[in-house]
Amino acid sequence: MSRLGNIGGRLYRGEVSVEFVARKRLWYSISGLILVVSIVALFVRGLDYSVEFKGGSVFRFSAPAASAGASTIGKVAPTSESCSSSIPA
Repeated sequence: MSRLGNIGGRLYRGEVSVEFVARKRLWYSISGLILVVSIVALFVRGLDYSVEFKGGSVFRFSAPAASAGASTIGKVAPTSESCSSSIPA
């Protein structure tokens, strides 16, 4: 087994120690860098309100490129009177 794969067991047994507290400036720097990158990304990209926040459903499918007029769509799509949904409460 490699040295890196065995580090967990060696840390548990106390054979190896890592000075986490002594390196607090390093950990604060890493945390600060992640925070700054996150805030910059928020201002650059902004928030993307997807369907989870807007409500509703998204259905995506591919269709061949064709032009359809209102009369063609009216023949294919049902009207609101012909659609009835019975959802039990």
